[in-house]
Amino acid sequence: MKQYWPMAVALEHDGPTLLFTYDSCLSVEACESVFKLWQDAHHYKLLVTWIDCIEGEYKTLIEHKCHVNAIGQVKKI
Repeated sequence: MKQYWPMAVALEHDGPTLLFTYDSCLSVEACESVFKLWQDAHHYKLLVTWIDCIEGEYKTLIEHKCHVNAIGQVKKI
């Protein structure tokens, strides 16, 4: 079973901070919801986002799946 870990660097008041989830997601769509939560509920300006994918013992990085515009909105996954 694949696990997806949404990751982002966001701009906060005191500088960039790495955000991460403590629980993995079961789909890329669930990762989209996490990014949206970070933007809407927590008001983070996302600078860059990515999704780590783990299947069994192997870890891969899903590259260029998330595109953030100039105002920090995830426009495409």
